[in-house]
Amino acid sequence: MHSSPQSLSKALYARRADYTRPQKIKIKIGSWNVAACSGTEKDLAGWFVQGKGIDKRLAGLEIANAIDKTGSQADIETVEEQEARRQKKQSTIPNGDEGIITGGDEIGLYVLGLQEVVELASAKEYIGRVYSDTGPVTKWRKALSEALPEGYTLIAEQQMSGLLMFIYASPTIAPTISSKSKRAFHDGWREGPVTFLPTYKYDLGRLGVFDSSEKRRAPSWCDRILYRTRKDKLEYDGKQQDEELARKRDAEMKARGIDQAADDEDVLFDYDPSEDGDNEPTPPAPTDDYDEYDDAGEVGEEAVLTKEGYLDRIHLDVYTSHQRVLSSDHKPLAAIFSLEYDAVIPELKAKVQQEVARELDRAENEARPGITIVVDRSQDAQDESQNSSRRESDNGTGVVDFGEVEFGRRKTRHLTIANTSQVTSTFAFVDRPGVEGEEDRIAPQWMSIYCTGSDMDEDERISKHTKREVTLEPGDAVNATLEVLVDDIKCVRALNDGSNSLEDVLVLRVTDGRDHFISIRGTWLQSCLGRSIEELTHIPEGGVRALLPRPRNEPGPPVNRGQEVSWSAPRELIKLTQVLDSLTDRVVADSNMLEGVTIPRDAPGWPFDGKSWRFKDESARNSLQASILHALDADGIIHDTFPPEVSAVSRLEVVAEVLLLFLRSLTDGLIPANLWEKLEADIVSRGGRQPTDIEETKAWVLDVLSASPHHNISFVFLTSTLSRVAGELAPIPKVRRSLDTAFRGGFDTVKRTLSWKGRAPPPVEDPAAVRRREVNRAFAEVFGGVVFRGKEPGKEKDRRILEERRRDILEAFIKGLVGM
Repeated sequence: MHSSPQSLSKALYARRADYTRPQKIKIKIGSWNVAACSGTEKDLAGWFVQGKGIDKRLAGLEIANAIDKTGSQADIETVEEQEARRQKKQSTIPNGDEGIITGGDEIGLYVLGLQEVVELASAKEYIGRVYSDTGPVTKWRKALSEALPEGYTLIAEQQMSGLLMFIYASPTIAPTISSKSKRAFHDGWREGPVTFLPTYKYDLGRLGVFDSSEKRRAPSWCDRILYRTRKDKLEYDGKQQDEELARKRDAEMKARGIDQAADDEDVLFDYDPSEDGDNEPTPPAPTDDYDEYDDAGEVGEEAVLTKEGYLDRIHLDVYTSHQRVLSSDHKPLAAIFSLEYDAVIPELKAKVQQEVARELDRAENEARPGITIVVDRSQDAQDESQNSSRRESDNGTGVVDFGEVEFGRRKTRHLTIANTSQVTSTFAFVDRPGVEGEEDRIAPQWMSIYCTGSDMDEDERISKHTKREVTLEPGDAVNATLEVLVDDIKCVRALNDGSNSLEDVLVLRVTDGRDHFISIRGTWLQSCLGRSIEELTHIPEGGVRALLPRPRNEPGPPVNRGQEVSWSAPRELIKLTQVLDSLTDRVVADSNMLEGVTIPRDAPGWPFDGKSWRFKDESARNSLQASILHALDADGIIHDTFPPEVSAVSRLEVVAEVLLLFLRSLTDGLIPANLWEKLEADIVSRGGRQPTDIEETKAWVLDVLSASPHHNISFVFLTSTLSRVAGELAPIPKVRRSLDTAFRGGFDTVKRTLSWKGRAPPPVEDPAAVRRREVNRAFAEVFGGVVFRGKEPGKEKDRRILEERRRDILEAFIKGLVGM
């Protein structure tokens, strides 16, 4: 069900009995041709409002009897006296006339029509004057408003060609009148019984003397008051349609040449004996007064069904002329109607309209699809102490609070979506505009939404083009899971510096129903990821979590009260390298003493190469990784984050992964872009004269890095750790190294003395030295992409050269001995 202005009006009309009350009103209509005579406005109050100026002998039997009964003209002056005292611009109403027909405040609506309010020689001149000269209109308006009782309001005023019309309403009727500007002049008008003398043409100042001028114009009923009801209009329209059909039928018959035969058939067959005599006129009752126009008799009360369906009753009470008004050659006419109708009470209608609107709204809501959303927070170990913050939504207006959110740790909340309407409901989360080059999403990138029975998140849905809409039958429900996971470094940087927040609004749209808005909120915990070396060296004790939020929720990064603190290198890097070093020793020891603990010697890049990891449980790895990062952020002890059951090999792999993540997230890198540009410029300028000695290479690199002490020390910390780890995982015994050196020196001497015997076969390389070289190379390749920052070339060949240069520098620092 859909509400509309039409349905509202129909429902309101059906309850019309609640806001309408029966009311009776009298309407007085006056018509007068003033013939542009001066002083005619002086008679307006007497005849039109007070009902005076009616001659008892000429007004008809009913009015004459009323005058005798009331005695309203007992002391009226004679016609001769009235005619004798007539003067211009003075009232001609007879003295002593108390008025007989209804007037004053008993009339609810006064309607006055005046003709020839100005004196002009031609119709063209009249039309021009009545629209340009406002004097006559103002004069008559003032005369009428002064004549009417106090409180009557001008409802309409219209100046037509030859007619000036005023409509005034009483204080009780005026507020109920509408459609004041509408007009409807059509055929079907009728007139009440004419029981008065002709109203034209009289000598000015005379009661019954018709035109005594040379023209000798005959008396005429040229002033008339016509009226009609809706019933009259419908009957007239029906008659017109019947006549039109008859004309068409006659035209067709004439065209066929059978019009005479049709006349004969009408004579022979149109006679109905049962109706014979029904249309004979009933002779009127004999009266003493003869009037050739008094053939209609008294007009009785007539019930009229209005267009809106109301049953109104209308009765013509009086229709007469005021013969004793002498100021014009026309006598004014007056007609009084009694109208019983159902009046609309505005206060009651407004009240009923409100009730109807509420009923329609309730019915529409019951017929529209609708859902109810309840938010239920899943409680993990860290949220057990936060039960007080658990909230439930009120039809989708509540807040889903994820509490404290940190990097890499998933947090979930559950929604129960139930169809609480009486019809089938289909809903879906609304897409939000995506950034340039990305698809639109229903949630920010740090949030995923799953529905019951589907493990597919938003990214999978987009890639597989699956349908997102869910349809529920009445009473059914579905569970939806909201999951927050911040694992994008760009997002971390924005959250750290306060340019982004974990706040959003999901829009759940119900087809043909209303939208539901689900507010999402979380508190971001500062992370050591996504920062620069310079920034990390000024982090106070307690880690980044010790940074204070800005006061009064001001935007921007948190406040660091320990700016005077300056570490030689980021403490996070130092902690990671120390743990990495100790875990390597532990792994090597376990592999030597415990069965089943082996080092993957077929993977020289282990534990930094992700392809070689043996700890395959991704969920467990992510949980341990989040715990290590939490320890770094809060300045905790990394070793305490591992459960006892986690092996040393698994611990080493996770720490190595966190180290790579930390280095990759640095905004400036261990070797910033400006320092790399200098190193690369030196390499290019040397050409083929590159240093071959490891110590010379190290000295050159450290000399360049000395321009930034914090980066220099951080780089040394990392490469020293990598060198020690490589030495532990791929050791070369000291005895073998010394023998290899002596053997090479002796072999070179023999080679020089026995050169005549030809080239000797190459010496057999020690497998341990080969493995060490492979480990060094693998470590350098892994860390080359995370240590250095700088512009990446577009061509593949240039990228390979760049990678080789970075790898050679790292490999020089990782090697333990020359040639290793």
